[in-house]
Amino acid sequence: MTDTQTTPQEGTTPAKICKKCNASIPKYAESCPNCGANLKPVYKKGWFWVLIVLLVLLVGIGGCSAACSKAVLDSTNTLSTEDGNAPSAKSSSEGADAQDSSSSSAEAKYSITDEQLVDKGYGMYSITGTFTNTSGKQYSYVQVEYVLKDASGAQIGTGFANTNNLADGTPWKFEAYCSNSTDEAPASFELSDVTGW
Repeated sequence: MTDTQTTPQEGTTPAKICKKCNASIPKYAESCPNCGANLKPVYKKGWFWVLIVLLVLLVGIGGCSAACSKAVLDSTNTLSTEDGNAPSAKSSSEGADAQDSSSSSAEAKYSITDEQLVDKGYGMYSITGTFTNTSGKQYSYVQVEYVLKDASGAQIGTGFANTNNLADGTPWKFEAYCSNSTDEAPASFELSDVTGW
């Protein structure tokens, strides 16, 4: 019987096969002496570690970004009246005496008065009014958003105005610029949202 296992002969070095040219080369060679192919394992190459570091940084930044976004969203409040009254639509024919239903509530966090629609020409409109902070605290940021509507009640434009550092009891005279997406003049406007923190 013959032994099918071969044992390394004395004085020879362990060998491996080059993946590129199939030549027998020394086991610990970093490049093939026959074809010059780089035989280093991937984890021993510099670009591999640069890629790993970049991936770790991207995952870290992504996690931080998600946490920061959640913190901002959690600290952003939509202002509303305490009694939950929704803003009502205003006809452009109501003029300067139009007032938001939220201004009649004594428990409101804000009041909006003197709303009126102003034609600026070339399809541009603005809604002016006076916003008063009645929340009992200062807001770092306040934004009012309006929707323009045609005679059928379809939305034909939007606009907003914002301010910073509005103290309690302080009135803010705003002008929300709106663009009209149609050729017809808006028939009414509606306060769609008030945001602040």
